[in-house]
Amino acid sequence: MDLEIFLPIMGGLSDDEELFKAAAKHYASHNAPFSYVAKLQLYGLYKQATEGDLNASSSAGWAASAWGWIKSASSLSPREEAKRRSWLRCRGMSRGRAMTMYVGKVLARCAQRELDFKLDGEPEEADATADA
Repeated sequence: MDLEIFLPIMGGLSDDEELFKAAAKHYASHNAPFSYVAKLQLYGLYKQATEGDLNASSSAGWAASAWGWIKSASSLSPREEAKRRSWLRCRGMSRGRAMTMYVGKVLARCAQRELDFKLDGEPEEADATADA
């Protein structure tokens, strides 16, 4: 179902960046089937692909130290902290790899939804064996 919508868009795309943009557009309009953890992973990959490594200047409320990241006086909400950690996990990853992983995760979820949809339609399989 999702793949029928998403795969034709990919057909004419040869550039990784174009494919990434198509996947991001698809995710923006179909993000409901993604789990909270998957959404966090996609957030981190998206930020890494579009902005690169998280650093002190792009992370309000956090500062780098010899021991890693420490909280400053202004603390983040739990949701913002989870998003920051997800992006931080992608640190050091190339933008191209982040784009590829993002596209892969979106496609994998679309394929899983397609498979789930077909498995729920067991009568279709029964009809196919009745015809044989």
